[in-house]
Amino acid sequence: MLARKAWQFAPDDSLPAWLHRTALLEAKAWLRGELRRRRREQAAAELGTTMKTSEEQPALRALVPLLDEALLSLRERDRTALLLRYYEANRCATWAQPWV
Repeated sequence: MLARKAWQFAPDDSLPAWLHRTALLEAKAWLRGELRRRRREQAAAELGTTMKTSEEQPALRALVPLLDEALLSLRERDRTALLLRYYEANRCATWAQPWV
């Protein structure tokens, strides 16, 4: 790390102070990345559980491919509006504004 960031180190800087600050900033960056990764994994896990259908609902399981096909047949704009409304529970005023 010292070699990578040596250009930031001035000759009159204290090496221990610079190393402490650099280590602190690196640790914060790692922690932020770790928290982002965990949030993404949690969201993916939640999405995975909402997309699964139970064995007790064969009619719904049969509809999933038909719904996917219908969604793919929509124009990009309409599909985006529908998905925003369903998955993010956005009100019409929130997602319709860019298209008005």
